[in-house]
Amino acid sequence: MFEAVACINDRRKTDATLLIDDLRDSLMMDEFALAGGLPAKLSDAEGRAVKLLRPPKVDPGPAPIPDPPPTKPGWKRLDSGSTERMSGSDLSALTEKLAGKLGENPNRRVTIQWTLEEESE
Repeated sequence: MFEAVACINDRRKTDATLLIDDLRDSLMMDEFALAGGLPAKLSDAEGRAVKLLRPPKVDPGPAPIPDPPPTKPGWKRLDSGSTERMSGSDLSALTEKLAGKLGENPNRRVTIQWTLEEESE
């Protein structure tokens, strides 16, 4: 495991070098001079090595917005779109815009797909 850490040559290189240097220093010291003893130092080094070798967690980001459903027979799509993380005023503006388009022709209908989110702390 420590050989693999020594081969790290990317953004983790500084942490990997510090780990190998700390491990080398601990192995060269008198065991009785080490606070907690050699087993504690080896356990700590092993934990640090595992963290360095573990693949980083990737934030998947927001879920993709699905495509609108296909237009039903007898209907013609005039407009479509999507917007993420709208504020209340943005939603009001979009609602007014859609209401205006609906008012232009009594045969028009709108299909809505939405998700309400709250920013976590």
